[in-house]
Amino acid sequence: MKDNESNEMISEDRTFFCSELIAKAFKCLGIMVDNDVNCARFYPHNFSSRGDSMLKLTPGTTCDEEQQIIVDDKDLENEDYLESLPDE
Repeated sequence: MKDNESNEMISEDRTFFCSELIAKAFKCLGIMVDNDVNCARFYPHNFSSRGDSMLKLTPGTTCDEEQQIIVDDKDLENEDYLESLPDE
């Protein structure tokens, strides 16, 4: 992945906090304005559908409502359930 600030590749051993990674990806993909706000300053709530003054999306880009995903460990052990899932 290219780092927009230095135009160099991001080191393979670089680690990210979850929302920091999303902010970096959004900036690299042009979903979010690449301003002077460091990606490490973003937290999960910044990506809420309620919006956040820190999240500056590019014109025409919106965030939809969140979707709740519940995973039951028992489902992961159930072969019939696993076979019913759509192919990826």
